Amino acid sequence: MEGVLNVFKEEDMTSHDVVAILRGTTGQRRMGHTGTLDPQVTGVLPICLGRATKLADYISEQGKTYEGSLVFGIRTDTLDLGGEITERSDQTRFSPEEIRRAMKAFIGTIQQVPPMYSAVQVQGQRLYDLARQGKKVERKAREVTIYDFSPTAFHEEGLDFTCSCSKGTYIRTLVDDLGKALGTWATTSRLVRTRVGPFSIDRAVPISRLRTMNREEIASLLLPMDQSIPHLPILDLGSSEGKVLRLGGFIRQSQLADSPPDKLYRIYDPQGFIGLGYFDGEKERLRMKKVLA
Repeated sequence: MEGVLNVFKEEDMTSHDVVAILRGTTGQRRMGHTGTLDPQVTGVLPICLGRATKLADYISEQGKTYEGSLVFGIRTDTLDLGGEITERSDQTRFSPEEIRRAMKAFIGTIQQVPPMYSAVQVQGQRLYDLARQGKKVERKAREVTIYDFSPTAFHEEGLDFTCSCSKGTYIRTLVDDLGKALGTWATTSRLVRTRVGPFSIDRAVPISRLRTMNREEIASLLLPMDQSIPHLPILDLGSSEGKVLRLGGFIRQSQLADSPPDKLYRIYDPQGFIGLGYFDGEKERLRMKKVLA
């Protein structure tokens, strides 16, 4: 079995739990997810099987979309309602215009510090393990991109929102920073991931349903490897060039009718998808990065 499975992760389970369930159901050991979801967060969790595990980073880099809710006036140690309240503020009322203006200021490339309750590793230890021991360590800010961050509904205690962002973004931290920008505290109360690259929530299969299926039924739901990375351009080659790449060789620029620029491609020959390759302009060669065929 190889390909990518669009799983709907349900509440009160880790992303690793989802992988463990599917390993038990399919008997497939080579398997991994494309980005951790917190136990209380639901939504799209693409699972890569077989050689598709080599594509996990390329699937994640396509960006993600979330829908969620937040409450004003409180802050917790986990930055969501699952934690202990550490701060309170009476400032909870804002006009829609104030909120939209504050949210819009986060759109673009920003620096974000990962929360203590996260899976990021510092000196070989997960931050959430350190946090549970009552320890707090310095974390380096990372660069993330926010494509959209806007309200979808307002309610008495806070609002509902949508956010499209790059991989590595922590929505809990974004909500916390929004609260600070408004002069108060804000905490995530609900979060659902609705999209990862080409995988959308309307086609995601709940893990509770998948655990009742047999291997053949699950295999029929797999998206082919190359279709999981539609953002990468296609490069079609002849059979002789394709054979060279499949065997680990490279193709000189002079052998190609059109010289591709320096970028990553989904490469095909008459036999089908070979894998990911790139044109090295400095050495004037086309060579493979990931051979999947």
